[in-house]
Amino acid sequence: MKKNIQPSTSVALVFALTVLLVSGSTSLAALTADGLFTSDEGYSTVYWVDFPLAPQVTNTPATAGWVGASGVGLGRLALGTDPTSGNHFMYYALPKGYVDNTYEATGNDIPPVVGTYEGSSGHKLGTGLIGSDSFGIDPFELYTTDGMYRMTVDYLADVKTSGTRTDIISAGINGVNDPLPTGASQWGRRDGNKKNSDDTKVLQIATSMEWNLDTYGPTGTEDISADDIATLSGYLDNSPDVVRETSGPDQGLAILAADGYSYQPAELQFADWIYEVAYEFEFDSSLFGPEWADPTTELHTLLTLAPPHASPNKGLLGQGAIGDPVFSLVPEPSAVLLMGLGLIGWGLLKRQY
Repeated sequence: MKKNIQPSTSVALVFALTVLLVSGSTSLAALTADGLFTSDEGYSTVYWVDFPLAPQVTNTPATAGWVGASGVGLGRLALGTDPTSGNHFMYYALPKGYVDNTYEATGNDIPPVVGTYEGSSGHKLGTGLIGSDSFGIDPFELYTTDGMYRMTVDYLADVKTSGTRTDIISAGINGVNDPLPTGASQWGRRDGNKKNSDDTKVLQIATSMEWNLDTYGPTGTEDISADDIATLSGYLDNSPDVVRETSGPDQGLAILAADGYSYQPAELQFADWIYEVAYEFEFDSSLFGPEWADPTTELHTLLTLAPPHASPNKGLLGQGAIGDPVFSLVPEPSAVLLMGLGLIGWGLLKRQY
């Protein structure tokens, strides 16, 4: 005779939590191309990007010490579709073992790095990040409903009015993504090349350093003033520092956060400073279908990432010799929790019966 099995209170609770997670995981937050990536944005597909074959000047195997990575450490690629507009978004961050948003005016700086990397001498905002660094030595490619798009994008560009630098913004593609203020000129502006793409369907481009300037500049906290922008002084002369080792063989190297990826700001007022060099895009809804935000889609059918340009980078043999990327899909937090709750529920049932 079979027992009449009744689920325990704890098993019922696990079941209820699972239902809540399933129903909640289908609701995505609105996406904005502003240069900032957060875990609660509506990106449905996220990859860690590893460059295991990136060479070093010492010609020895690269062991940068980043958790779960080799070569120059981990970059990040995220894809998502905004549930309201239907527009498609992409966020791409380069590995900080290759380049980051640290710089200093002396030309003898040692940016915060880990493992064997000693940093890149001469990394300056005015001669490195502005009008030089770019996403793609060669154009990166998007495989859209309009055919293949090929484009390069410069990281930052000057905006000058009457000969005075008034802003520093992402260069975009031929200047269309960051309209210039009235009376301003494209001084020193090295816009990306759209090649055969329709730049009217590339709706917005933002970079992480642009986000830093918006957040800490005159319209934000004002830690970076209009005078600093005009003359590249203050924190535009020497970037906010990070927590470093103070003694021993690793003295001066960055101490990563618990996630094994993030720097830890040494100054509390810059707790939100983005240290990874990152590009964020908004594309018109017509360029892709539901496959863009589907984690089961083969990535190579959507895009090909070109080697980046960072001048200087942190010790590679050649500015673009970073090697081919290897992508690892990051499971959704809800999926991980669902699996964990399922195992807990199964364990409780076995324990009871």
